[in-house]
Amino acid sequence: MPGLTALYGLEEVCEIKKGETLLVNAAAGAVGSVVGQIAKIKGCRVVGCAGTDTKVSYLKELGFDQVFNYKTATSLEESLREAAPHGYDCYFENVRSLHHSHTRTLCVCVDMRVCGHACVWTCVCVCVYQSSISLSVQVGGKFSSVVMPQMREYGRIAVCGSISMYNDTTPQTTGLLSTP
Repeated sequence: MPGLTALYGLEEVCEIKKGETLLVNAAAGAVGSVVGQIAKIKGCRVVGCAGTDTKVSYLKELGFDQVFNYKTATSLEESLREAAPHGYDCYFENVRSLHHSHTRTLCVCVDMRVCGHACVWTCVCVCVYQSSISLSVQVGGKFSSVVMPQMREYGRIAVCGSISMYNDTTPQTTGLLSTP
């Protein structure tokens, strides 16, 4: 499942092309690590971030071009800018996507919205509804708020997963982008 998720997100959602710069958050996870490797095979420059130095070392072993620990970075904005001074063509968002108090996120592309000059896809998210049918899409919180201004014109974003909410007992209600 992680391999197909990574491949679909890169090829169908991001439409990744040789020579482009890709940012992957939660890059040491099952999907993120495969995303980075596929993008490298396709001739892309890959920037990854993770939350421990051990994970950063792992990403370097996988061949990511630039890697940083977002928890120890003095400035997330500067770390991202140093890694890609000309911005990002694609962003594979693995941290936060779906929000609803009565859903459980599984893993497939359901929606696209335009946010500024970047296309935001809600990728790889099929919800199992427990009682209600309303749903909102929220992209990435603080991390994505810093990434968005660094996206290149016509940049593409695959929104995949919701790791930031796995252990929440109450739904998160803030995000960069929220659509009914």
